[in-house]
Amino acid sequence: MVRKITQTQAHKDLTRRYLLWFFKSTKESFERIERKTTQLKVDEYVLEQIKTASVPVVEKKKYDGFVKEFEAYITAKSEDELKLKFSDGKKGNLDAHYIY
Repeated sequence: MVRKITQTQAHKDLTRRYLLWFFKSTKESFERIERKTTQLKVDEYVLEQIKTASVPVVEKKKYDGFVKEFEAYITAKSEDELKLKFSDGKKGNLDAHYIY
């Protein structure tokens, strides 16, 4: 004997709310990782601009220190992005959480 499952409107509403929550949470997680990729492209563009900027000689050493700090920031962000996207932390196999 096959039992027919009937859903009440409350059950349907609860299911719909859950699916919306699930979609939003996974979308936010995915977008957080993808934002790093987009930001890295912008950061690299900005880095090229500040490397070619004209700086007075008396400020050059201090300025170069700021540029090196920014380069370190970009490197750290890039490594973090790879750790979030790939299971081995390098471009290879995608991480299960990222795929999910």
